[in-house]
Amino acid sequence: MGASHVIVVGGGIFGATSAHALARRGHRVTLLEQGAVPDPLAASTDISKAVRLDYGHDDLYTALMEACLPTWERSVEVFGARLFHGTGFLFMSRAPLAPGGFEFESLRVLERRGHPFTRLNADALALGYPLWRASAYPDGYLNPRGGYVESGRVVRAYAQLAVLGGVSLREQAIVKELYETAEGVRGVVLASGERLLADRVVVALGAFTPLLLPELSPMLTSVGQPVFHFKPDQPDRFRGPTFPTWSADISTTGWYGFPANAEGLVKVAHHGAGRRLRADETREVGPDEEGRFREFLSTTFPALADAPIESTRLCLYCDTVDGDFLIDAVPGRDGLYVSTGGSGHAFKFAPMLGELTADVIDDRDNPFRRRFSYRTESRPRSEEARFTAAGS
Repeated sequence: MGASHVIVVGGGIFGATSAHALARRGHRVTLLEQGAVPDPLAASTDISKAVRLDYGHDDLYTALMEACLPTWERSVEVFGARLFHGTGFLFMSRAPLAPGGFEFESLRVLERRGHPFTRLNADALALGYPLWRASAYPDGYLNPRGGYVESGRVVRAYAQLAVLGGVSLREQAIVKELYETAEGVRGVVLASGERLLADRVVVALGAFTPLLLPELSPMLTSVGQPVFHFKPDQPDRFRGPTFPTWSADISTTGWYGFPANAEGLVKVAHHGAGRRLRADETREVGPDEEGRFREFLSTTFPALADAPIESTRLCLYCDTVDGDFLIDAVPGRDGLYVSTGGSGHAFKFAPMLGELTADVIDDRDNPFRRRFSYRTESRPRSEEARFTAAGS
């Protein structure tokens, strides 16, 4: 398809990267964000998001990360700032690794695809990573090609790159409804009453997507997951090679976290069943969550168990029916596309998310397009959905 005017609704990581990629391909792009960029309510906004190659036996996501890692590793060159921190990623298990388990299957894929890793037992964990309660984690490994990105800054950086590339960014622009003609979707109507016309509209609203497109409600579920930012008295203990980005038997427990950032904050998060709620409802961490977090820390990182809490947030995932993203045209509504369904693990793929959206707009094939296509029923659960994500 030739160049066109595309409105992208939503300035989170799906929307900002889509606008950037579409502009690079010659499209005229208007990016609409209902708040500011980055929006504090967006799932993509926080101090950090995990970057990892490790996806159980799911080669597709590992391949997708192989395409993304060079961009993260060149973050200073790409974004003008060091937004990726290659701390490595430590995956530990409370039981010996065995076939069918997330860590075991991840290792098999890493080995088959030629990626380095270091296998660890409890003794090696105690020696190299002394803040862990090593006796509780007898098996695991370190993947040196992993870490985290400063997610809020990354969203802002992609939006800035988009603007530099000619994208018209409008913040505080709330879309009330789509503008639809006999030919199809040809723009949007803002809450102010202003009508904006375009050839195509991409809805990239994360958890807000079903509110604008209720027909997608059977496919998309908004789920809140708790996040805590602790501020220990000695943050340097929680940095460096002895405290990389980590997961603690993630497929069984749901716990994962990060080293202390520049402000001395240690982020700990939990990915589990979560709490279902609409995107426009109040988001607050439940009253019982602090006790649950501190109980976990006492059994895994005792030195962090009593650290003061700087802040908390309820990260609102937009979960698809099968854990795979949703990046495709909407059948029966010409000109309408959707780029959403991060399912708690999309951010790490930011360097490719916009390209995947642009390929749909331009009708170009790629190895990942079919996996993220429009669907109304659950396919067999992806590895990422079966084994708990460590993406927020």
